[in-house]
Amino acid sequence: MPCLNHNIGEFNSHRGAIIMFRCPFCGAMARTRTSRRLSDHTIRQYHQCQNLECSESFTTLNAFERRVSSRDAPAMLPPAAGD
Repeated sequence: MPCLNHNIGEFNSHRGAIIMFRCPFCGAMARTRTSRRLSDHTIRQYHQCQNLECSESFTTLNAFERRVSSRDAPAMLPPAAGD
């Protein structure tokens, strides 16, 4: 099974995350065609290779792994004047 880190393509910050995978068969960029939610934390994505000589279709899984950081609890505000 190929390491997924090598399959991730590009990130476009001004339009949000656009993640394109590399085709595991030929290495060309593959476009995400559709996705299907499998659970609250897992999505299966369907991709097609953009290399016309390859054109393979394949799936990937996008799943929640772990929390990296969390927000601190908001500070309690003092009561409004007159309360």
